[in-house]
Amino acid sequence: MPPVETYYGGSAEEQNDLLTLRLDYYKTLRALERQAARFGEGGVPAHIATGIADAKANIRAIDEAL
Repeated sequence: MPPVETYYGGSAEEQNDLLTLRLDYYKTLRALERQAARFGEGGVPAHIATGIADAKANIRAIDEAL
């Protein structure tokens, strides 16, 4: 996933917004992981597995931007 592009110019507001966005992705990740745990190792639906991968990728991209 490409790095997160912003238009703030590295301001404190940008960092606050990225941290808020990261927290939202983290909450989404945890909710999806709880759903996946109900299915066990082999039975996780594709949309949940994809959501987990996307949330992790977005968190990583935000970490790189910070």
